[in-house]
Amino acid sequence: MPWSEPYVKLLGPEMPPYDEYAEYAVLGSCLIDPTAISKVLFLKPADFFREKNRWCFTAMLAVHSRQEPTTQILVMHEMANHKYEMKNGQIYSWLDAAGGASYISFCVSQCDSTVFVKYYADIVKDMAERRDKLQQANKLTQEAYAPRPTRGRGVDVGVRTIKKGG
Repeated sequence: MPWSEPYVKLLGPEMPPYDEYAEYAVLGSCLIDPTAISKVLFLKPADFFREKNRWCFTAMLAVHSRQEPTTQILVMHEMANHKYEMKNGQIYSWLDAAGGASYISFCVSQCDSTVFVKYYADIVKDMAERRDKLQQANKLTQEAYAPRPTRGRGVDVGVRTIKKGG
């Protein structure tokens, strides 16, 4: 879920909450141990903050849905079959845009143990829920500062007139 410009303008340059190590650990766990994905099926690709991590998890879910193991080769193959258009107009596969085999290897290297994949996934989910709350708060803030509809303005003017005594 991309961040809107008003969010960045409202809160400044701070990054939204996410834990890149937990994201990599979830992905790495699923790549090392194909049974690990069954422990994190409560996650959605949108729960991952980094786009390339969303692509990787989407590819894992696709591989898993075919009842195939989420090995590095099968996930890379799946990522290679999806296209992404860069801002400069060039089209790359998800795999190439993410960094190729090096990206997949990096995910694996960030996983200390697949035993704890559920805990890593809980962190990813928690960060996603926090981002959602911030998005909702941002929307409410924008609505609070937005001009009121014409129908409401008449009531406001009337209330102010009554309070002034005239």
